[in-house]
Formats: sequence, structure tokens, C-alpha cells
Amino acid sequence: IFVQIFNLPKKDTTTLTVRFQNDTYFPHVVVQVYKDVLSEDSPKGTLVVIVTAETQRNAPVSFYLASGNFGEVFELHHSTGELTVKDPIDFESNMHFHLIVEARDSGIPPFSSYAELNLNISDVNDNPPVFSQNIYKCEVYENMASSRVCNVLATDADSGVFAEVEYSILAGNIEDAFKIDKIRGILSTTKRLDREKIPHYNLTLKAIDKENNSLSATAAVIIVVLDTNDHAPRFSQIFITEVPEDAPLGFSIIQITATDEDVGLNAVIEYTIIRDIHVFYLDTKNGTITTSEIFDYEQKQHFELTVKATNIGFPYLFDIARIRIQIAGLNEFIPAFQKHIYNFTVSEALPPQTEIGRVVAIDYDQGYAHITHVINHFVCVCVCVCVYLILLIGCKFN
Repeated sequence: IFVQIFNLPKKDTTTLTVRFQNDTYFPHVVVQVYKDVLSEDSPKGTLVVIVTAETQRNAPVSFYLASGNFGEVFELHHSTGELTVKDPIDFESNMHFHLIVEARDSGIPPFSSYAELNLNISDVNDNPPVFSQNIYKCEVYENMASSRVCNVLATDADSGVFAEVEYSILAGNIEDAFKIDKIRGILSTTKRLDREKIPHYNLTLKAIDKENNSLSATAAVIIVVLDTNDHAPRFSQIFITEVPEDAPLGFSIIQITATDEDVGLNAVIEYTIIRDIHVFYLDTKNGTITTSEIFDYEQKQHFELTVKATNIGFPYLFDIARIRIQIAGLNEFIPAFQKHIYNFTVSEALPPQTEIGRVVAIDYDQGYAHITHVINHFVCVCVCVCVYLILLIGCKFN
């Protein structure tokens, strides 16, 4: 007989000798089956069958396993013909064995007969479920009711009911925010999540098979809660400031700030002036207000601005604040008398503190227009003043 494996450079040759004899001289094999279905957890030494043989030749018969003993899990006693379990059987590797038993006499030449033996292996629950991943990473948007988060999968190498798996949440389910379909492994939310309150969850899932002596496995699920634009920007203060009247163009007056509890683009804020009067410039990104015109305190002493902070999420949200900008006036004008010369006639009989006339001086500044007049021997106060005699007329003036 010549054997060659195609496409591989390997071959072998052996010689097969065929003898034709009277079949009555061959052993007659009898197989007594004790277990035609063998549990995979059968212990070592479990008796499966007993093989016997009758022969007309006066020669002892020995028994051998000719083929089919994959994994060498069975042992056939040469003299007694007892077939027993030698090593552990694995249903997941071999669910069925087709054994060929040889009965060989000790004559010269020896004669052999063969018998077939079919053994079925029954499964036991000896394999725990196995998750497809040790750690699942999932994402879900906040404020979504009953949202599907992700699917998990656990498989069991056993068969039948031993391979059926049920899922449950073992730990980390804060406020019972999640549920899992115990059959399909679909993880979903039970209520609206709030990212600003809990930005992520760490769940521990359990997969268990249904047998009484059940086996189980666990896996971790990290759930990141994604942001939605559910918070408007907020100004945290009332803005009041002062700027000098002579502030140059581009002078930085104040920087306004608003905060947003969202993250990412939902927390990016832009600033604008509502009903812009073009006296000020507002940087839309950082909220800095600068001058774009020169002030005149005598024309306008303060400004009231309304500013708006808007985030760029969808839908966009905003907040409004008011800013009072007070102009600080300067002492830029010199007081001026209405006349250069004032003439008064005084009687020498007038007593002190007698009004003898009025002088008027004007200052166009606001806030700095309070004028005090001082002369020798006479006093003048305020804008329009009375001149009073403070010494006797008979005295000499310096």
C-alpha cells in the first residue's frame, strides 16, 4: 500500500498481508454494554463495556482498542476485556466516540476479529460563561429617556440548557440609572442622566448559566455620559466701573465673564452688546470692553450697556447682564469772571458784614465748578457772591 499526501512532499509505504482462513477459526466477539451514554464527568475507572470472545482454537484471546480512542481517554484491559475511563472526557472536544475493538487469539499465526462500539458523551455544566470583552466602554447622551447604551455578550461552551446565559447588573448602578435585558444583554438607561451631576458610571455585569450548579463570569462596563447643551451661560455679578474722561481710544475698561456648566462646544461663550451705541468695543471671545470714542464728561456722565453671553451649542442658550460705566470728569476749564472790573460804592458808616456788591465767576467743568473767591479785607464765596465789608472803612487797605 502506497500513501501520499497531495501538495505535501511526504509519503509512506507499508505492506499489508491478507490471509484467507476458515472464518470459524476467528474469535467471535461479544460486547456487553454497560453505558452507551457516558457523562463527561465520569470518574477514572468507570466501567463502560465488557468485551468477550469465543474461539475454536485452543488459544487465549487478548483485547485491544484498534482505533477511535482519541485523546486516549479509554483503556481496554487485555485479558478481562473491560473498557474503562482512563482520563477525563471533554464533551466540548468529543461528543461521540466510534471505537474499533480487536479480539486476537494467541495462535500461530494469530487470528483477530473486530467489533464496533459507539459511545455517546453527555454534557455537564463544566464551563462558565465568558464575556466577549473584559471591559466594555460605552457612551450615552444625557437627558435622553430610555436610551440604549450598548450590547454585551457572554457565551458558554456547554450545550443545551447549560449554554443559556442570563445577565444582571452586579454593582455600580447608582440610583438604578441602568437596566439590562437578562436574555439579550442590551444595556439601557432607566431615566434621564445628568452629566453635570455624574459624568461617568462604572458598572459590574454578571453572566450566569441556568443550571442548578450554575457558573458565572463578570465584566466591567465604563459608561461616559456625553454633554448636551442644557445649561445657559451665567453672569455671576453686577458690573459697575469707572473710566477717566481722557481715556484714549482702545482703553481697557472692564472684562466681563460668564460661566457655563456644560463642556466642549456647549461651554464656548460669545459676548455681544445689545443695541450697540458704538462708543465701546466688546471682544466677543474674552469679554473685554474697550473705548472706541473719546468721552466728554460735560456731555454725558455715564453709560448703561446691556451685554449678552451666548453659548454656541444647539439649541443655543444665553444670559443678559447690565453694565454701568461712570465717566470720571477732569478739571480742564479755568474759572472766568463775567467782568474784568467791578466798581462798588461804599459808605464809611456801613458796619462790618454789610453786602456792598456781587461778583460772578463761571467754571464749565462739572464736579470741579465750585469756586471760592478770596480778596484782601473782603470775602466772596460761591458762583454768585456778595461782597461784605469786613473792616471799618476808616482803615487803610494793603
